[in-house]
Amino acid sequence: MALFYFCIPIVGGHYVMEWAKSKSVDEIGARGEKLKEKKVQGFGNKTVIDGKVEAVGAGIDGKGEAVGAGGWGGGVHLALSDEDTQQKNKAMLEAMFRRERKRRRKEKKESEQTNEDKVDEEEKS
Repeated sequence: MALFYFCIPIVGGHYVMEWAKSKSVDEIGARGEKLKEKKVQGFGNKTVIDGKVEAVGAGIDGKGEAVGAGGWGGGVHLALSDEDTQQKNKAMLEAMFRRERKRRRKEKKESEQTNEDKVDEEEKS
């Protein structure tokens, strides 16, 4: 009986998600072809729409729309960071990727070396 009650929200959730996907396709198209603004890009609290830079999240002073924090429930500053913080984050991320590439190269080299050693041992036998 517990299995039956466990499965109800799972199956119901599946059908709700399928319904939401179909509504999304109806509203914006499969790849967003029905959108008015197709090229949206930005970072932090700045958004670039068709070449025009707009600040988002300036809800405190009455300009723009609040994003992340400052609403009725408070919250955290999810999308708000200044360019200096973004540059620091980018540098740290690049350093992390460099370390990871170096580690993977080292592991690959070690595994190739052990494979060569095994081949040499088999040839000697």
